[in-house]
Amino acid sequence: MNPIEDEMAEMAEEYDPVEEAAWEAELQKESQELMEFIIHQFCLHQAEKIAAWDHERIEDLVDMIADLKWFCSKIGAEPEAYISMAELPSEELPPWSGKITTAIWAVDKRGMALVGEEAQQIMPLSRLLELEEVPGCPSSPDETGAGCMMRGRCWMGDDDE
Repeated sequence: MNPIEDEMAEMAEEYDPVEEAAWEAELQKESQELMEFIIHQFCLHQAEKIAAWDHERIEDLVDMIADLKWFCSKIGAEPEAYISMAELPSEELPPWSGKITTAIWAVDKRGMALVGEEAQQIMPLSRLLELEEVPGCPSSPDETGAGCMMRGRCWMGDDDE
């Protein structure tokens, strides 16, 4: 026999399929843990990008949130573990926005708003006022009334804040 045949014969004698299966399972587990760690790091980075949003285009913010949600779904995490939707960056709202009962999550410099209970719609902030009839809803937080929402929370009548 030549040296190559000797080495192959020796390897065949030492081969243990159970040991190989265990090694492959361990490698697969480590690969999964590494992938989850990488996705977790991406989620942290994406949350930082969301927090640093420049207020220019609401569509950019929506895209960043969608990316965060997609990656969170890959590791079984909730986006809220990385960023509070109630604390999204936003331009200041005009005083008349107090008449709006629809949840407003964020507004860009153009006046486009991310709205709805699940932050699922984009529309001009001015259009929201046109769409709603809110009897008795005040235009400022100094008066009493019902249903004025900002970032998913009523800014009126919250005694626990």
